[in-house]
Amino acid sequence: MQQRVRGALVAYAQGKAQHAVAQALGYPRGYVAAVFEGKLHVTVHFAGQVARVLGTDVNARAGGAAQVGVGEAAAGASEGAEAPPKV
Repeated sequence: MQQRVRGALVAYAQGKAQHAVAQALGYPRGYVAAVFEGKLHVTVHFAGQVARVLGTDVNARAGGAAQVGVGEAAAGASEGAEAPPKV
């Protein structure tokens, strides 16, 4: 999952400022930079946010088996679900 999400994120970020990418994902810029650099592991929530901004599923984007509803699940996560770090 790590490489698929990073690959999809790199494709999305092409030609965009890092702060714009971070804002679209709902994560701090430093967190997104650390994911890009491989310093942090991709979380399920982060993968869902990447899928949401792409309007697709990360697995489908990377040529894997699609998982229907990944972006919707992250957007409609119940209380106590994993959330982005607070700034």
